[in-house]
Amino acid sequence: MVLADGPAVLPRRGFRRWSMRAAALATRWRGDGTRFFFLPQARRQLAAEIRAQFETFAASGLALDHVNAHKHFHLHPTVLSLILSIGRDHGLRAVRLPLESGAPAFLRPWLR
Repeated sequence: MVLADGPAVLPRRGFRRWSMRAAALATRWRGDGTRFFFLPQARRQLAAEIRAQFETFAASGLALDHVNAHKHFHLHPTVLSLILSIGRDHGLRAVRLPLESGAPAFLRPWLR
């Protein structure tokens, strides 16, 4: 998934409150992560983009092996929750959880 520093699948006009510049996603990803967590409108827009990316991949005809995101943005609790819930409809069976020092506390039980 491209949810940070990359092109959106959906047209820019659909992202009024999510900070979009030149159709680039989450160029200020820390602020966008906060918006995704607290603002329902931002979560709806994020969900729509995630759904669009799954649909675009499905149209390729390739088998879905796993999901991860640029800059590990898929580890954000709101982003991960949406990827899991939307991904189930597209056959998602695995999400990359990197084993790195300093991993967020909420992931540590799954990284052992």
